[in-house]
Amino acid sequence: MRDLSGVPRLPPWLAARPRLLSRLDDGAPLAVLRGAGGSGKTTLLAQWVTAHDGGDEAVVWITLDAQIRSRAGFWVHALSRLHRAGLVDDGTFYRELVAVADAAASVRDAITRSLSSAPPVLLVLDDFASAGDFWDDVGLDLLAVLQRVRTARCAVAGRFPTVLEGPAARRTLGAVVLADDDLALTVDEARAVVASSDVPLDDSAVDLLLRSTARRSVLELRYALDVLAGLPASAPQTPGRPLTAAQAAEALAAGVRQDLSARVRDPHLLELLGAVSLAPYADAALAQRLERVVTAPADPETAVDPLATLGRLGLGYWATQPNGTPVLRLSDQVRAVAAARFAETNPTLVPRVLDTAAHWLWEQRHDAATAVEYALRAGDLGFADHLLVRVFPLPPQESARLARMLLAMPAAQVRSQPFLAMFLALVLNARPGTQRRATEFLAAAVQASHQRIASAPAAERVVLYGLETAAWRLLGQRTRMLDTARRAVRELSLAREDDDLDGAPSIDSAAALAVSQAATSLFFGDDLPAAREAYDALTALSAERDWPHLANVAACGRAMADVLDGRFVAARAELAVVQPDAWPTGWVDGYQGAFRSIAQAWVHIDDGDAAAALAELEPLAPHLDTLEHWEFAGAAGAVARALQGHASEAERRLAQLRRERVRPTTLPSVVGRLGAMRTILRLATGAAREESRQRLRGRGQAADSALRSIIAAARGQEEDAVALLAQAQGAIGTPLQDALVAVAGVTVAQRTDAAVSATAFGTTLAALVDQHGIHWPVTLLAEEDRAGVLAALEQDGAQDAATTLALAFTRVPAIVDGRLWQRAQAPALTPREREVLHALAGTDSRTEIAAELVVSVNTVKAQLRTLYAKLGARTRAEALTRAVDLGLLEDVDA
Repeated sequence: MRDLSGVPRLPPWLAARPRLLSRLDDGAPLAVLRGAGGSGKTTLLAQWVTAHDGGDEAVVWITLDAQIRSRAGFWVHALSRLHRAGLVDDGTFYRELVAVADAAASVRDAITRSLSSAPPVLLVLDDFASAGDFWDDVGLDLLAVLQRVRTARCAVAGRFPTVLEGPAARRTLGAVVLADDDLALTVDEARAVVASSDVPLDDSAVDLLLRSTARRSVLELRYALDVLAGLPASAPQTPGRPLTAAQAAEALAAGVRQDLSARVRDPHLLELLGAVSLAPYADAALAQRLERVVTAPADPETAVDPLATLGRLGLGYWATQPNGTPVLRLSDQVRAVAAARFAETNPTLVPRVLDTAAHWLWEQRHDAATAVEYALRAGDLGFADHLLVRVFPLPPQESARLARMLLAMPAAQVRSQPFLAMFLALVLNARPGTQRRATEFLAAAVQASHQRIASAPAAERVVLYGLETAAWRLLGQRTRMLDTARRAVRELSLAREDDDLDGAPSIDSAAALAVSQAATSLFFGDDLPAAREAYDALTALSAERDWPHLANVAACGRAMADVLDGRFVAARAELAVVQPDAWPTGWVDGYQGAFRSIAQAWVHIDDGDAAAALAELEPLAPHLDTLEHWEFAGAAGAVARALQGHASEAERRLAQLRRERVRPTTLPSVVGRLGAMRTILRLATGAAREESRQRLRGRGQAADSALRSIIAAARGQEEDAVALLAQAQGAIGTPLQDALVAVAGVTVAQRTDAAVSATAFGTTLAALVDQHGIHWPVTLLAEEDRAGVLAALEQDGAQDAATTLALAFTRVPAIVDGRLWQRAQAPALTPREREVLHALAGTDSRTEIAAELVVSVNTVKAQLRTLYAKLGARTRAEALTRAVDLGLLEDVDA
């Protein structure tokens, strides 16, 4: 029989946990159980060592306590327990005891000799690393000893992370590590614990009990069951029947309330418990602050460490924060009942307690996200506004929760705080059903920002201007958007020069995101040089603060600007420096990473790989009804589908997107780019025509004139084609515009008799391909025009240019429909057919046409059949559209 020295007795109830026992059974020299108090670590280890067949292996269970205050003290205690269990003889014990106490350098050798002389042993260390700064040394000792002594194993349980669960332990010993998530009861395990109790519960009550113990810890579940088991006979229950969910909830609340009164005899401590229950968790610093809000405990022992008292009373469990500090978390049932009781007896103190918790969370725990929530609950919107700018952007779930809280508050209070108003506006703007309501909060954010900006410190001014430019952008105010965007960039430069950001490190991240918003505004305002400068400033700040995720944002913004300019060599280089692992959760496929996806899609398009482009855009597709970058994503998707031969589908999708998203507040640059993209798709479907007499000015003029030049050539309007080409040449400002003009020049040279040199424009196009790696505009050259320009280049001795273009043509297919040029040859119409066509443009009534032409209705029907046949149309709409395309109805826009 195995020697089980010191193993605690198993409780009468026992949760069957084979999934965890099997992991402990894998034979690893080291097993680590690390979790919050009450997670069942001790019971699980006791169950394992009792049931596990370890052969002749002895088990020595050591429950550690606060009396151990040094490395040597720990090993003296361990040696004493091994000696008491009879595993280390007297001589070895006293000799090695002296070695351990004599010098730290002797510890590992002394323990190695002791365990090497002992029989096989499993050492269980319960409550490991409870306090003190020497535990890392103890852990390293333990790792070294386990590597040397193959007959010794160790299982460790504790609340604090240690080196025993680090990479070295996993690598050298194959350590088994069970943490909080592993130790939490599964639903089946929790149901088994409930079933093992004597409490009669129906299925709905069991479900309620599992929901009320959200952490599904053994301690919390057993506490709830013990409370229910101790219900008095007067409890709300029908004799002989199990408790329902409603009865269980009522009984549990009453039972916990009664239990609290019985356990916490000191009324002052009971008040403090109520205050603590309003906080998410507590440490000594918060307890001291709350004692100043409520009356301090009268009991001297309680006053020394009230949280320790609450823990000893079994009302909560100690957990470890990421930074290693312990905090007390009350059990869910205790928290709910204590909070309700405190709110009943001290309603005026609740806001003060919540506000105290908010300031403690921010100042002591540096948990700004939770502090925002508590400030809102306290009604301290000014403090919540102050904090929100320091944690934005938030993860989606936290954003949704805060938005719900803000929407439940009076709108006037929210609108008075710039960051809160802007945050809520952005959340509302991201939902199709609430975008219109976002406008009121955007306007309020601007107004509140103006009132604060004069007195704000430099770092906060950066954020305020960045916030304001985003609001103006969403409101469609281009001039104001650009003005505040430029101010945000200037303010950042001044703040960095004066080291003002160093005085407020908590706001640096918000300032960086504000500059990102400024860059986006400059981008949407068509000031790409200034946008690049803003992204450069963001890169510099990201490098100073070691924020690779924001460096990614800047690189992707510059890549998108390069794509719009047609600088694909530069765009590829920017995308190459993006660090995929640096993106925070949700960013890469969301708003912050949208430019990366769109720029990468255009790179694939430039490679002629439409499928890869669409795959890149796919994660953005569900968000096109809310995403601010919808036009860029929609345009890339349209060209990719046209490359696949689905130009008509692409045109339909883009038209639908335009109908859904274009509003009076849509920026002119967006509308202009949409118009140019629609013209490209009309060329691809072979149905290009002038939809509007409006001409684009500024940045879009060159592309607009170049595309119109191609249309004029297709319609046989040579003079117009040449004039538009000249206008386009005079407006060139980027490689993309230069490439589109070159494509138009080649087309006009091939399709008209004008004195335009295909060789000159072909040479220009080849040079752009060489220098900037831009290929996709050649999709607008039909196959005949491609062959023609290559022949012209070879004939004029420009062989290198011909070779370059030939490779570009191989890389990117032509998307222009051949029918575009077939329709340039208008059918010959008789004078009577022309009269019928003009009459048809005015009305769709055959009776009215007959009356206008003074003929019978049957004659009109016959003439329309002939006219439709010549135009290749089946309906009036098709006939008029094709007549306009062919120049037969110059003054009609069908």
